[in-house]
Amino acid sequence: MSEETMKKKIISILFLLTFFNYFLLTDTPFASKIEETIYSKFGTSNFSISLRSMDSGKLVFEKAGDFGIKPASTLKLLTAASALEMLGEDYRFITEVYMDGKINGNVLEGDLYIKGGGDPTLQEENFISMANALKRLGVESVSGSLYGDDFNFIGSQLTPGISTHDETYYYASRTSALTMSPDDDYDAGTIIVKWNGSVEPSEDSWSDREKYN
Repeated sequence: MSEETMKKKIISILFLLTFFNYFLLTDTPFASKIEETIYSKFGTSNFSISLRSMDSGKLVFEKAGDFGIKPASTLKLLTAASALEMLGEDYRFITEVYMDGKINGNVLEGDLYIKGGGDPTLQEENFISMANALKRLGVESVSGSLYGDDFNFIGSQLTPGISTHDETYYYASRTSALTMSPDDDYDAGTIIVKWNGSVEPSEDSWSDREKYN
């Protein structure tokens, strides 16, 4: 299924949920209106829908509710809702930069460490900002190594149900506390980091090996 098709299906589901109360207030039976809306959007595609009251949890509508289908991007709605509930709307992910050794002139005689905090929106520009912050401290080059710390999360890095053979696909990437996204959709991608010992990024310091596998 293409990304565009999936987006249309998600919009259709949101449309269905948005007008949930409207359907209840009309004279036409609720189930009939729901089915009419479903088939006008999904046609003969396979789908599974269960609607429950947010107040009582009671099942108010079901169509092939026991039919198991991969949720795809619709699962992001539950992920976002869970994050808002547990973390709060003011929560901020923090990515930290540490260094050891000493600064001699404009050279850091030591190593750099980037400690990930699970920020899903990290992009190239954020790492450039980190490099610029070091530059403001007078650091022009680093004689040591660059280390990435992605051990902020515990447990299995693979989503339950995902095989190690699926890791080449962007939707099956491992959970990491330090991930850089290649685009504004925050997709997973393979990033090649070419460390040249300088805080001044070269033109080819970052590159996508493949945006989608």
